[in-house]
Amino acid sequence: MLPKPSVDAYRAETISIVTQIFSTMLATEVRALETEWPSNEPHLTAVVFYAGDWRGALSISCTRPQACYFVGKLMCSDAAPQVNDEVRDGLGELANMIGGNLQPMLPPGTNLSIPTVVEGHDFRLWFCGGDPVHWVTFDSPAGVFRVMLLTEAGIENR
Repeated sequence: MLPKPSVDAYRAETISIVTQIFSTMLATEVRALETEWPSNEPHLTAVVFYAGDWRGALSISCTRPQACYFVGKLMCSDAAPQVNDEVRDGLGELANMIGGNLQPMLPPGTNLSIPTVVEGHDFRLWFCGGDPVHWVTFDSPAGVFRVMLLTEAGIENR
């Protein structure tokens, strides 16, 4: 059996998918950066998990004002003044769109979970069995945000 590709093999696809989704669904241009995501502010992270023949996760992290802005653009409405259930659901849907568009590029037999959203400050989202990730920082009119993709440790060698 051939080894499964590592997450780095999907970097270009992830960048392409994120820029296309933001352009078409949010009418917002974003561009990939080669820097870390600098946020120390309270933020939201939306995650979808992959299960089956390839296991891992995809997440999008942004500040609270960015989440309100992105979801406002997604819903073609004004940005919510603060994070609410609609903003959480919308950010989860954004993660779902990115993860769902990446799914056909992953090995066959890979399934996608429903989104999970975590909110707060100074938290760490731990992916049990997670291997080093690849992340892409993006610049947008609302500021810098991050998309990460990781795989279960050692899955490439199964």
